[in-house]
Amino acid sequence: MPFYRFQVCDPINPIDGRGHDGAALADDIDAMLFAAGVVQRLVQEHPAVPRTWAIRITEDARQVSVLPFEAGLKVLLRPNWVRDQPAESHEAWR
Repeated sequence: MPFYRFQVCDPINPIDGRGHDGAALADDIDAMLFAAGVVQRLVQEHPAVPRTWAIRITEDARQVSVLPFEAGLKVLLRPNWVRDQPAESHEAWR
């Protein structure tokens, strides 16, 4: 499985630096869905986060995509992805 890296970034006030995290996923589509889940959890836990932020997705040296937070909030995730998350993160969703 390819290893994807995710970095939250602010396209308006770019800051380059550390903050990458990663996951081994099947393909680019799974990476986008994973990023959407990260966006939804981040916004749920920190509602004041600017919606202009995005998640940059890379695999090795290849840039896969940049998912804006607004787009990530519109993705309907599979129910088992929500159940796999810590219970305290999704108490309001159940």
